[in-house]
Amino acid sequence: PKHLISNKRCLMKTLFSFKRTTKLAASLCVATCLSLLANSARADGKIYQDALKSTTWVLSKNSEGTSSGTGVLIDEKQKLVITNFHVVGDSRAAVIFFPEVENNEPKVTRQHYLDNVKKLGIRGRIIATDRKRDLALIQLERLPEGAKAIELAAASITPGEDVKSVGNPGSTDALWVYTSGTVRSVYQKQFRTGAGEHNFKVVETQAPINSGDSGGPVLNSQGQLV
Repeated sequence: PKHLISNKRCLMKTLFSFKRTTKLAASLCVATCLSLLANSARADGKIYQDALKSTTWVLSKNSEGTSSGTGVLIDEKQKLVITNFHVVGDSRAAVIFFPEVENNEPKVTRQHYLDNVKKLGIRGRIIATDRKRDLALIQLERLPEGAKAIELAAASITPGEDVKSVGNPGSTDALWVYTSGTVRSVYQKQFRTGAGEHNFKVVETQAPINSGDSGGPVLNSQGQLV
């Protein structure tokens, strides 16, 4: 019957129109998602570049041998770098490296810094330690051009927020490695390690941490030290 044929044609047009609308909506969604991802990547890239000005590679010799870790510049005027106590142990001095950057690209190969230790290495004196909080403060003889103290966050980070970190993991030949993750919990914790008894507030994250990352900055989405 003619009316059934007419209804069928009307239905086909409706379905065709729906498919076009759905495809358009999906395309807009994909475009929006890609735009958000691109903006996020650019923001993360800027946070990393800014953090490079503050993040150091820390080498020290103590009673247990040579130790490698990470530190972060927190005071330009007094030339103070903070790291973990277990990175320096009972050592009274350390050698500190800031990243050498050319054309906005950091040189990240370990051997480059070991081969140029006289030029790039900076002597540091360990002036304070806190075993309970696993912290050590290092005062440097000088700062390289472009070094900048990290900005401290005014408040603690909370569960669900994104965090970024920069460190020097021993599992790779690269230095100043970027890692991102999410905060799982923030709480007071008592525990024991080879460095002694500890009691402090911890930020537990899903970001992977490796030996050598110790002492490196953990940052919020504004690039502030949390």
